[in-house]
Amino acid sequence: MVKRVNNNEIVLVAKNLNKIYDNGEIQTHAVKDVNFTIEKGEFIVILGPSGSGKSTLMNLIGGMDSVTSGELFYKEQAVHQFNKRALSQYRRNVIGFVFQFYNLLPSLNCYENVALTAELTKDPLPVREVLHKVGLEGREKHFPSQLSGGQQQRVALARAIVKSPEILLCDEPTGALDSETSHRVLELLKQINREYKKTVIVISHDSELVEFADRCFIIRDGYLTEKEE
Repeated sequence: MVKRVNNNEIVLVAKNLNKIYDNGEIQTHAVKDVNFTIEKGEFIVILGPSGSGKSTLMNLIGGMDSVTSGELFYKEQAVHQFNKRALSQYRRNVIGFVFQFYNLLPSLNCYENVALTAELTKDPLPVREVLHKVGLEGREKHFPSQLSGGQQQRVALARAIVKSPEILLCDEPTGALDSETSHRVLELLKQINREYKKTVIVISHDSELVEFADRCFIIRDGYLTEKEE
C-alpha cells in the first residue's frame, strides 16, 4: 500500500469507508463511501457542521471505532482488520489525540500530565523539551486550574506530541477558545507540523482553519469531498 506522491510517503489511505450505527430499530449511516489519501507531513483540515460525520470519521482514523465496510490503511497495515489489541497499539504508538476540552487530570500538574503519557509510550520525546516547545517553560508545576484555556490546550498538545506519534489527530482543538487564542494554538500546531514532520489532521466546523491547511476536505451528510483551491 505504501506509495509515493511528490516524493512523500503515503501514511493513510481510505477506500469506500462506511460506518453505520444500528440500534436495532434505526440505522444511522454516519460515514458514506469516504475515500482519501494523506501523505506524511501534510496539514489536513476536515470541515463540517455538527452531525456531518466528522467526529465519526475521526474515530475511525484514530482507531477508536470499527469500520462497517471499506478499507483503511496506515502505511502497509490494514487498520480495518485490526483486532482490539492491534487497535490499542495503533492508538498508543501511531496516533496523538487532541480534543476540544483538554481532558487533563486536575490532580496532576502540567509536567505530570505530560510525563504520565510519556511513561506509557515506547519511545517518547523528553517532557521538558516538549513543554518548552509549546511555550510552557516555567509553568511545569502549575495545575490545570491555574492555567488559562489556551495554556491548558498547550498542555494537551504537549501530551499528544510527547508520544512522538506519526499522526496528530485534533478534534475541534480551538472550539473552547476565543479567536485570538485559537489563532495562536493553530500557529503552534503548524509549527509542530513543520518542525517535527508530523502529519496533522484537524477536524472542525471553523472555516478560518483553511488558511493553515495544505489541503482541506469538506464533509456533509457523511460524504467527504476535497475543497478546490
